[in-house]
Amino acid sequence: MKLKTFLLLVVITGLVAWGAYTTLQPEQGLPKVGEKVFPALLDEVNQARVIDIQSGGEQFEVDLKDGHWQVPSRHGYPADEQKVRELLLGASELTYLEPKTSNKALMPKLGLDDPGKADSSAVRIEVEDGSGETLARLTIGNRKPARGNPSDEEIHVLPPTEDQAWTVRGRLPYAASTVLDWMNREIVKVDSDRILSVHVRQPDGYELEVYKQEPGDTNFKIRGLQADEKIDDAWRVNDIGRVFMSLELDDVMPADEVSVPEKAYQVSMLTYDGMRFEARIWQQDDKVLGDFSVRYDESLRDELPQSNEKSNDKSGDGATESTDKSANGDDGKAAVDPAGRSVPLPPALLDAEAARQEVDRIAARIDGWVYEIPDFKLDYLKRRKSDLLAKPEPAASDTQTGPAAETGGSGEGASSSSPEPAVTPPASTNTTGG
Repeated sequence: MKLKTFLLLVVITGLVAWGAYTTLQPEQGLPKVGEKVFPALLDEVNQARVIDIQSGGEQFEVDLKDGHWQVPSRHGYPADEQKVRELLLGASELTYLEPKTSNKALMPKLGLDDPGKADSSAVRIEVEDGSGETLARLTIGNRKPARGNPSDEEIHVLPPTEDQAWTVRGRLPYAASTVLDWMNREIVKVDSDRILSVHVRQPDGYELEVYKQEPGDTNFKIRGLQADEKIDDAWRVNDIGRVFMSLELDDVMPADEVSVPEKAYQVSMLTYDGMRFEARIWQQDDKVLGDFSVRYDESLRDELPQSNEKSNDKSGDGATESTDKSANGDDGKAAVDPAGRSVPLPPALLDAEAARQEVDRIAARIDGWVYEIPDFKLDYLKRRKSDLLAKPEPAASDTQTGPAAETGGSGEGASSSSPEPAVTPPASTNTTGG
């Protein structure tokens, strides 16, 4: 190889190496690995008043008002305050891990495309104080569990410089790109062991009630089930009994802006520990809407088996802890069965004071609102008893011979088995049609 050619190759190799080095190094003035992205945010977090969020072409705010975070674009409905805390504290702990590209054409590969575009998955978040000053600004892209500590994440972000992408380490809330993600979606949530009954009155007047014989029973029964009627699929009955076990909103609107139709589904869920949760549900265009109310009903606690809790109530506050534990077990919850034996009650059941407090919290959240809810909830409420029963077994053949034929052929007398005994349900405050 000629010397001139060799020297030319050396120069070219050097230029390529220098270009690669400078591309991978952060520009002058960029933060160093290990430093916090927002070093002052932890001290300023209580000054946060507005969180501006943009993703998928949608932009909205979450604001602090009267001590509570709310969503202005949804009429000031309560925000998910746990998610707000996760964002503010998580952002204050983010640390720079590795510099990435500053080439805008490569940003989409990191999930950092323009959040103003409808097809973008990036999320831009800006936190402001009461005077409009920015406390933190960040565009969030792809993420994965952190190497060596999967409880943390490695997240591609565009920090305040907006031209140098970085991988940072820490934790930020998932599902943070839509208004719905930032709302407190819970309408009501009740452990299945607590539910006593659910009564449905359909718009045409048809009524159906499902109930539990005892708290903690796995399956619901149908009120008024005849001796010759059998449930086909317990899960389809349980769908009705658990219709409000975990109910979340899909949207919300002020109640004074909505007219509830006369022919709505009227639903009442009762719990053994005193909650009476009632609803009017109807279809409006392609949406299912619901108007809800809740109150505490002490009389529902009478549906519990005779419990030591009641005995202690009658004897006053002087009942001792040792007495409670000797009769009730470590959790202090037990009942007396018909044979006089002490049996445990489900730990999910609330005492009277806790049940009252729960009702008050739910009422404060749902009062004055109408909700859009998942449409499958209405599908459950449309079911009738005939939809839930097993088909009758076919009658015996007319050509049957033998002793069965002699006793009546294909009639009911041909069967040697006794009809299923009727179950005597507990007393209920509702009446039910078949």
